[in-house]
Amino acid sequence: MRFAVNYSVPLENLILAGTLKPDLIKCPEWGNILHFGLSLGSCYVHNEIALGTHTLQHLDFEKIKKFLQLTQTPHLNCHLSGSFPNYCNTPAQRRQQMDLWMRDIELLRRKIPGWPIICENLPAMPTRTFWRVSLYPDLLSEFMKESETGLLLDLSHARISCMNYGMDYQTYIAALPVERLSELHITGVKLYGAYPEDHFEMQNEDWAPTIWAAQQIHHGEWHTPRMVAFEYGGVGDIFSWRTQGKYLQEQVPRLMEIFA
Repeated sequence: MRFAVNYSVPLENLILAGTLKPDLIKCPEWGNILHFGLSLGSCYVHNEIALGTHTLQHLDFEKIKKFLQLTQTPHLNCHLSGSFPNYCNTPAQRRQQMDLWMRDIELLRRKIPGWPIICENLPAMPTRTFWRVSLYPDLLSEFMKESETGLLLDLSHARISCMNYGMDYQTYIAALPVERLSELHITGVKLYGAYPEDHFEMQNEDWAPTIWAAQQIHHGEWHTPRMVAFEYGGVGDIFSWRTQGKYLQEQVPRLMEIFA
């Protein structure tokens, strides 16, 4: 189990200064960022592939393969997005959604053979009607088992789903295939606008769920993932404004100790 941190300029500065040394640097599928990440040490690539969105045929599969090989990323990640707005989980719709996801998985396996595929849970949010599938962890679990894919558990996404719809996050996660856990994402969560948002620094209330997740791994309740990633901040207009070196310096060592 290796500990990763999102690439950011503040992280790069801390690594170059010898202040921080994560096991891995998690990078988006951008060639220039991968260049910087590899210059700092070991890194891996995280793709923005979304199953069920009728967009996979437009992917640059050769570039995806190139970046996976360049970084020796051990698996190909994707996100489980819905194909219907305001998914309601009727038996017929459930089967149709499963079939659409399976079609995309089969395409990925044809185009990028040889890499295990892992699926990430997205946050269920009233403003994202196509992500309503995340209200049904048993649906996500059934698909991952049927498709023989691994679980990328985003702890913050699970918690946000539960915050938005009044569910218990531990019960929610127990319905996911934690025996297939391959990667774990953790972040801080803050209210941003009217809804909880992730990719922030850890808040006081974020530590208890994070420690609980680490205990599930250490006690063998969950499969031990290949990597645990602190997805704090990053690059680009969406993430760079919420990335500060002081929080990386304070929180990364504590998180590495929790998951050691």
